[in-house]
Amino acid sequence: MNERCPEFFDPIDIDETDWVEFDFTAWTGTPTPLITGTPVVTAEVHAGVDPAPATMLIGAAIARPSGRAVAQRIQGAVRGVSYLLRCEVTIDGEQHVLAGIIKVKKVGT
Repeated sequence: MNERCPEFFDPIDIDETDWVEFDFTAWTGTPTPLITGTPVVTAEVHAGVDPAPATMLIGAAIARPSGRAVAQRIQGAVRGVSYLLRCEVTIDGEQHVLAGIIKVKKVGT
């Protein structure tokens, strides 16, 4: 069994907004197939406590014009909490998932 581990995104400040990107190039190939349908990004607590982890997501995830990556806008949430962000897409009729971990911190402390 080949276990895929989540990547680690750069930490985000509690007062910051930013974008995270999930690159599905390994599944899309060249020139096709591309991501189809609507990508879905979810947030859950990886470490720490936050009763509402989805509040760090701003709006819906969007497929990049290349059709090979997905972007999600995020905002800092609870200081000291690490979040697991999961992105689900459809490529050539098959479901694929990538995940990443991001930590919220206060810059300078």
